[in-house]
Amino acid sequence: MKLYIIFTLDIHPIGGMQLYTAGKADYLKRNGWKVVVFYPGSNDENCAVTSLNRYVEGGNLLLDYRPAQLPKYLQNGVYHQMKKCLPEDYEQAECIYVETQSDVTALWGEFLAKRISARHICFNCNELFRGVKKYYEENIEFFKFKYARRELLGLHTDTLQKIFDGYMTVPCDSEFLFDAVEPGPIQDVNSEFVNQLPKYDWTIVYIGRAEKRYVENIIEGVSEFAQLHSDKEIQFIMVGNADCRRNLIAEKLDKFSNLHVELAGDMVPIPKSLYKKTDVVIAGAVCAEISARESVPTIVADCENYLSCGVLGYTTMNSMYHEEGYKQTGFGEALEDVLVNKTYLQHEYAFPEAISPDQIFESHFSFFDGAEKKKEYYDVEDQSDIKKIGLTESAKAFLKLYNPKLFFDMYEIKKRFHL
Repeated sequence: MKLYIIFTLDIHPIGGMQLYTAGKADYLKRNGWKVVVFYPGSNDENCAVTSLNRYVEGGNLLLDYRPAQLPKYLQNGVYHQMKKCLPEDYEQAECIYVETQSDVTALWGEFLAKRISARHICFNCNELFRGVKKYYEENIEFFKFKYARRELLGLHTDTLQKIFDGYMTVPCDSEFLFDAVEPGPIQDVNSEFVNQLPKYDWTIVYIGRAEKRYVENIIEGVSEFAQLHSDKEIQFIMVGNADCRRNLIAEKLDKFSNLHVELAGDMVPIPKSLYKKTDVVIAGAVCAEISARESVPTIVADCENYLSCGVLGYTTMNSMYHEEGYKQTGFGEALEDVLVNKTYLQHEYAFPEAISPDQIFESHFSFFDGAEKKKEYYDVEDQSDIKKIGLTESAKAFLKLYNPKLFFDMYEIKKRFHL
């Protein structure tokens, strides 16, 4: 028996990490691995990516905390709940691999790996490493430890430079680079939503999570473009749950009579037919890559400074960050360039073809083979520079751990009565 444990973010919504996790878990199961997924969230079976419903047992609300924040009895409580999700014979496993995908999940992955003597690598899927709810600097010694053991990877060649910025210099190369591929995100499926879309002068599509920090700039850019071309009928479609942006959409976009906004919600998979009705896509990271390969000009949203990076495959080959020497613009100007001036066509399309997901997932095992052979672990349970939560927060954490349903019920009551 071979056991593969994944620590990721909440598996209920849809986004790059959820699609990557679903695809990798499916690949592992097809190749003889037992798979367990841990995440901070509820145990409800209502995942947007339905194949993830089989892993909801691994939901644990305390995985939002860092291990060192919790008193020992809560750390032990988390561990015992994790053990319940593991196969009964996990101690007889031929090998146990742990994969984590972010800063806090890496801490919990190290926590569990140490207790069950597993090999742990952080396949870091984050795009930002500083700011609110980012704990890389606070745990920089831990990440130095993982890097020294060759157990820290990134989505881009400069990911590790960004993690260690201000602390130490690391090379910018592909040695610690992995691909968080999303198998089959676009498929030739029928969609009533796409079928009913009318034809306008231009159709602009944003694909991705609406919570992304560049979405506000994208909406502002669409607003500027619609105002500049009041003689044209323009359609703006948002693919992904956009509830968190409804107020901004009402404020910035609903005032234009020539602008027609459609909120598609989550689309899993994305219908191939949508691209046939699309004049330009705005997206970042993997969403940008898959769209560019559908032969639709794709404006890259920079996940670091929230501006346009250019047109993927034409003026930029980087789907996440701006490239050295390229002049960035706002999204209004980028739309003008693509839809009106078409200056991107002065460059030949050169974005590489996708490699098969199974081939990419298979290559991930080389990172475990190439990591430090001797098992050693960082002490993430007792970090003197991380403050423990107080009594009130401990009581709330106790409830989250042992009676999450009651916690959610109390939360809904407080919200309903504005308590």
